[in-house]
Amino acid sequence: MTHSRRTQQRIAATALVVVVIVVLVSVLLPNTAIAWMRNHWPWFNRPMLWIEHADNAINLVHAVLFLALGLTARFALPAWRFSQAALAFLLLGAMTEWVQFLVPGRHPRLGDVLVDLAAGMLGWLTACALSAAWRTIAGAAARGRELDP
Repeated sequence: MTHSRRTQQRIAATALVVVVIVVLVSVLLPNTAIAWMRNHWPWFNRPMLWIEHADNAINLVHAVLFLALGLTARFALPAWRFSQAALAFLLLGAMTEWVQFLVPGRHPRLGDVLVDLAAGMLGWLTACALSAAWRTIAGAAARGRELDP
């Protein structure tokens, strides 16, 4: 593995750890803590208001968090297969919902587990498409340089 590739892998792994921490904190905070944050941090409240006023057919907070998780997981764990990623998103979603039984003011929902799985896999597939596009572009550029005198 080249130095550049190793650096990219470290950055991706660090991003994955940060996103996992954000996901866990976001879905496991008691409602009282979230209410305090919304009252005292306008920068936090604004996107929450936007999400609340959007279509409530799905839990957009879970969707955004797990979409980011899927993107970063694909780049940090390139050897993982689709089925491994799906199982990981399913287990993480189920675990966070189960733990919400113990968090004051939080209510676990099976629907959120399904949103977590779907959004995580959408992020994963988006990252796969971005990687493939990047390889195609980089390959074409490399072939173009080979033809230049």
